[in-house]
Amino acid sequence: ETFAQDVRYGLRGLRTQPGYALAVAVTMALGIGANTAIFSVVNAVVLEPLPYARGEDLLLVRQTRTDVDNTGFSILDLGDISRRTASLDALVEYHNMYFILLGGLEPERVATGVVSWDYFQALGVTPFLGRTFRAEDDSHEAEATLVLSHEYWQRAFGGSRDVIGRIVEMNDRPHRIVGVLPDVPMYPQPN
Repeated sequence: ETFAQDVRYGLRGLRTQPGYALAVAVTMALGIGANTAIFSVVNAVVLEPLPYARGEDLLLVRQTRTDVDNTGFSILDLGDISRRTASLDALVEYHNMYFILLGGLEPERVATGVVSWDYFQALGVTPFLGRTFRAEDDSHEAEATLVLSHEYWQRAFGGSRDVIGRIVEMNDRPHRIVGVLPDVPMYPQPN
């Protein structure tokens, strides 16, 4: 009975001051909308696991100095860490670089992820077309190979399926395209 009385009193007050009621309604709508938008971002970035096999188990290892944010690791460092750490299933290498790519529709400066041969296996990513890297691809004597992101394949090669085996030039060195990745976000940075 008291609740019904309070509701009637509130409705009477809103009828007598419609400008105030509108301002309250707009303020509440903006607040609810802002909270929803913020939660959506936090949920997608922080709470949801990455869209990879065992994405919740992925760990990004960085090395820093006081004057440099991310100094990276050498191949020898990665080997030492891998041998001395029993708690990691795999330790793979990733760094990003920019290259000039010739062989697509037009010459283009592209951001690339340079990865160790087992990077995609560690993420559980199987290629959309072709293959990913193999251990022999990491050899200095091996032909330079390239795996395209799905987005870049669509944009630069028009989604052509005959891209596998094609030779493109990156920074004056021929690279053979061996695969195209599925349409998944690139980790840890989009390339």
